[in-house]
Amino acid sequence: MHKYTNVRLTLLIVIASCVPAHAQITTVGSWNIAEVHSACIPIEESDLDAESRECTVAEFDKVVTIDKQTFYYALYRDFLPQDRQPEKETHSNVAVIFRGSIGSGEVTVFHVRNHLRRWFYSYDLPRLLDSDRGPVLHLPGSGLGDSRLQFSYDEYWLWRDDTWVQLDVWGWTNSWLDEYLPAGLNLDRIHKSDFNLPSMQYSGMVRRSDDCHTCATGGSATISFEWDDLVLKIRNVEYFPSTK
Repeated sequence: MHKYTNVRLTLLIVIASCVPAHAQITTVGSWNIAEVHSACIPIEESDLDAESRECTVAEFDKVVTIDKQTFYYALYRDFLPQDRQPEKETHSNVAVIFRGSIGSGEVTVFHVRNHLRRWFYSYDLPRLLDSDRGPVLHLPGSGLGDSRLQFSYDEYWLWRDDTWVQLDVWGWTNSWLDEYLPAGLNLDRIHKSDFNLPSMQYSGMVRRSDDCHTCATGGSATISFEWDDLVLKIRNVEYFPSTK
């Protein structure tokens, strides 16, 4: 069993591929914790020109200590002067995750997510989940699309071999679910609020073929999952017909 300290979490680990490889410059070298606590580090080469960027550290704190490593997060309000600023002061569009050894004042960049600094994307408070496989970090995010598409911005990471590895938690949404349901019925659009990884289940509405966009009347279904290494797969679907 891993021993870990759960401290207040705000966005954690991020996908490096969201930043063009030629522009990212933060993956090499180390930083002093005092520096990254109060100042934005350069993410792209253009950031070295102070006039090309307006960035403030909205939040910085320790995330979690696990297996002699400590992870820190920094949330930035980061934009180019010509871009429109968001209306909400709490909106953070860049997240940087630092990693350091216990007791060290130096950290390295573990991951960066900035999605080209667009204000369509923001990062929220992650949760540390218990699982029989070890600690899992749920990293909520939001972006373009209505509530039925927001699930795609959430990430889940498993602590394995002294690092965080991303789980494929949403691949099942591409599965052909009709085979699990009576003829003429299909699963309604995916809502991330209906997903519960610790219980390995998703509970959602079922729609008939003639249902309107916002009125699923076909009952409900509960999907149970199983793991195939890092991939979450459907084990079975239980259907509950509508009583109306």
